[in-house]
Amino acid sequence: CSGLSGELKLPAGLTSIGNWAFYGCSGLSGELKLPAGLTSIGDSAFSGCSGLSGELELPENLIHLGNRSFDGCSLLERIIFLNPNVEIKGEVYPYSSTIIVGYRHSTAETYAKEYGLVFEEIQ
Repeated sequence: CSGLSGELKLPAGLTSIGNWAFYGCSGLSGELKLPAGLTSIGDSAFSGCSGLSGELELPENLIHLGNRSFDGCSLLERIIFLNPNVEIKGEVYPYSSTIIVGYRHSTAETYAKEYGLVFEEIQ
């Protein structure tokens, strides 16, 4: 995907992003807006997309987040988990400067504690 650059616009009807779908797309930049109906993000789906930045809101319908799905996206400042029970496989995002936002007693909170990340509770 060396030819992809700028902001990524995903279709509203998208429900799944497969393993390695955007792996290494370092030309992608800005905030990633995920469609509300998205239910699954595969392993390493956005790994190496080093230009993605700002906040990443994972939709309420998301039920699966694959291993290392955002590895290498070190400019992401906050990842917001709207589904308190999303299945998180492995180490999704290994950067300690990113704030994990989610509900109390959620899988996001458990993930943040397990990996030593700052957690902010959604009120």
